[in-house]
Amino acid sequence: MFKKYNNLFEYKKLRKYNVSELIKLNKIISNNKTRLETIIKVFDKFNSINITEHNFDKLLLYLRDIDKFSNMKVGWGPGNQGDTTSNLHQHFNKHVLSNEESKYWSSILNNLDYKSYKNYAINFFNKMNKVIIHTDGVNIHLSGFYNNIFIIGRYHDDVFGISSCYYVNNGEKLGRYKGLCLKL
Repeated sequence: MFKKYNNLFEYKKLRKYNVSELIKLNKIISNNKTRLETIIKVFDKFNSINITEHNFDKLLLYLRDIDKFSNMKVGWGPGNQGDTTSNLHQHFNKHVLSNEESKYWSSILNNLDYKSYKNYAINFFNKMNKVIIHTDGVNIHLSGFYNNIFIIGRYHDDVFGISSCYYVNNGEKLGRYKGLCLKL
């Protein structure tokens, strides 16, 4: 291993790591078959405070696709519901048909149905702003806004699956910054 990485210290982008980062690096190196060079890229790209041995493999997907954000393969995902249809129906009912949000959705969607809601989230995903990658320590999410519509999702297999889409009055959802990994 040392022979393969004998020039690691000459690597121009290598930075100094604090003790906490070195402990995380050690755990990840011990538990993964990922090349050290790739592990270092993850630590250099993302906020290392929120990298864990539980979310590292998922961050690799985002690292792979970070430059292709506007061309990512996007669909509606299973979210926490286990399957795509249930997730779509639950969020449609919760947000589009809710007393609080229905007044907004009626002027946003052409039809107040599952298909329009699903297509809206998919069609405007690549047009979001305030886009960030964030984590709860295990799952990695990508979220952002299209006007006042908050869209959030995560990878499911090799497709980026939208987990939810809803209207936010003030156009911001501050809680997501707690687990900030990267602003896009």
